[in-house]
Amino acid sequence: MTRYQVRFHINRAYYSIFYAIKAVNALDRFDSSKHSDVIAHFNQEYVKNGIFPKDLSKSYVWRLKIERKRIYGLISGENGV
Repeated sequence: MTRYQVRFHINRAYYSIFYAIKAVNALDRFDSSKHSDVIAHFNQEYVKNGIFPKDLSKSYVWRLKIERKRIYGLISGENGV
C-alpha cells in the first residue's frame, strides 16, 4: 500500500465512526458539525444510559484519533503521538 492509500483508509475509518455516531444522535434530533459536541451528546444520551457499551465512548474515539495521528507521523516520517 502506498502512503496515500494508508492515509485514505485511516481517514475513512475515523469518519465512518464519526458519522455512525452522528446518525445515532439524529434519533434525538441532535446535530452538530463539531466532533466534540457529537461525541459528548452520544456519551450523555447513549453511553451513560447504558444503551451502548462504554467502549464506544469518547475515550474510544480519542484513541482512534491518537492512533490516526501516530500512523500519519510514521508515514510522513514525523514523530508519532
